[in-house]
Amino acid sequence: MVMYRCAVDDLSKSTDTFAVNETTGEIFVNGSIDFETRRIHELTVVAEDRGPSPLPTFARVIIYVQDVNDMAPLIVVNTLTQDRRYAAVLENAPPGTFVSHLAVSDADSGRNAEVACTVDSPLFSLDAIFDAEFKLVTKVVLDREEKAQHEVHHP
Repeated sequence: MVMYRCAVDDLSKSTDTFAVNETTGEIFVNGSIDFETRRIHELTVVAEDRGPSPLPTFARVIIYVQDVNDMAPLIVVNTLTQDRRYAAVLENAPPGTFVSHLAVSDADSGRNAEVACTVDSPLFSLDAIFDAEFKLVTKVVLDREEKAQHEVHHP
């Protein structure tokens, strides 16, 4: 009969995260794993017979964690104003006037990190600057006497 275990001298912290079934050798998750925290885990598995003079053999196991879409995108808005909370646009400024800069990021990887950014507004639009950077601009001339403040929300 062969018995399996994680090597005691394994200095990696993966032995806290994974465990080995001592009779089947199956490796299973014993803690939490997160792609964004640690993408690769290594551990040493020992297989040892139960004869009068046990003979161990060792296998180095490398586990690659796959990413899942578990991180919400982060949107950073820079209004380029002193209070940083509100953007200011001059009354009667022409359409296409800059309102604020938006940077969007996602800690996931691959397709899970791709972001799309839109604004559903008849007054404002988002123009792409780079892959994940946008500028919010006016679509129309704004009239302060008609409405002094406008709010823009992402859908």
